[in-house]
Amino acid sequence: MFGQRQYYCLVAGLREYALDSDTKGIDAAAIRDEILAEVSPRDARLVWLLDAWFACERFLRRRPELAQPVWDAYYAKCARSRSTFLRRWAAFDRDLRMRAVSLVADEPNLIEKERKLDRIRWDRVDELSAFDYFDMDAILAYLVKLNLITRWMRLDEKTGRDMLHQLLDTLNTQIA
Repeated sequence: MFGQRQYYCLVAGLREYALDSDTKGIDAAAIRDEILAEVSPRDARLVWLLDAWFACERFLRRRPELAQPVWDAYYAKCARSRSTFLRRWAAFDRDLRMRAVSLVADEPNLIEKERKLDRIRWDRVDELSAFDYFDMDAILAYLVKLNLITRWMRLDEKTGRDMLHQLLDTLNTQIA
């Protein structure tokens, strides 16, 4: 985007990952910290805002009854962001959460349901950042992907079941 600071060396040095690849040993927090050390303070606030998405997910695993107000607050904050990527990502994710049940209704395996949703997220990140090569939006897109990979590294069947039940509870409260 015109007017955004460009991070040529930083982006060029970021390792490429795939959602389904063997990625043991990735330390997303360390990579995020390296990025934070290189970006401007203004852009660092965008990294922290994006990171709040993953913090919300972790928090809501323990407190699913708070899902609606937590996500509403997060999406509202992103809607006011100066980052086009964050605004679009948050709007997309909000809509995906609301439509998730219908999108993966044909999948009986809980883990596969979650994997399909993350594949949809991954593909959307690619679309949202298609023309962002070295700016902050490219870095934010990279961090979304990195955190999706990290989430799968920690995921087991019980966690997947819990995540799906949380998603269904959230959807039920939104519909009611």
